[in-house]
Amino acid sequence: MDHGHTITLQTRSFIQQWIDHTRKSPSDLLSNAEALILIKKREMKLKGTRSRFRNQRALEQWGGYSGVGRLVYRWPNVKVLLNDLHQGMNREKKC
Repeated sequence: MDHGHTITLQTRSFIQQWIDHTRKSPSDLLSNAEALILIKKREMKLKGTRSRFRNQRALEQWGGYSGVGRLVYRWPNVKVLLNDLHQGMNREKKC
């Protein structure tokens, strides 16, 4: 099924290398020099001069989080909808 998304070879390579690092040393990723270089190169390639490694202002404005909020940004809405559906289905059964 094609959703119009293209995953480049560079992205696949990055993901595979990141998975390898997390499998080899999940508890010490912060001290893993190779993993840190991988992240640094990826950000500099994608963001260029806006990279926090090249742009002091971007580093100062950064709150420390890196996209984790994106994984849950719709959950509150979905939760409300599912609860509404569940309640509606229960009402029909009682009638």
